[in-house]
Amino acid sequence: MSTTTQQPWQSQADAGVKLVGDSLTVDREAGYVPLHKWMSNIDIGPLLANWYNTPVVFVSTTGSMTYLPTTKCPGNQPTWPIFLGFINGNHWILLHLKRGLIPYPPV
Repeated sequence: MSTTTQQPWQSQADAGVKLVGDSLTVDREAGYVPLHKWMSNIDIGPLLANWYNTPVVFVSTTGSMTYLPTTKCPGNQPTWPIFLGFINGNHWILLHLKRGLIPYPPV
């Protein structure tokens, strides 16, 4: 009979995975997503950058941030970054910017 011992970091990692899973789970019957389940740019920025394999830039009057992909190599074709602007204190919208010199916020 073998016993497995859990490393100290494993319980923290398991708790983190559970926390993320719980935050993504919503009641479909409710018809809305409660405010405490909304994702912030800090939550979703790295996910979007990795999913689309392109920089994601969040633009806001209270502070802007750039996220870079970390799990994939750059593709053969250059990609245009995704720019999202914060409006009305609670929504992110896709910004369509003209190509040219665009100052990027910190990474």
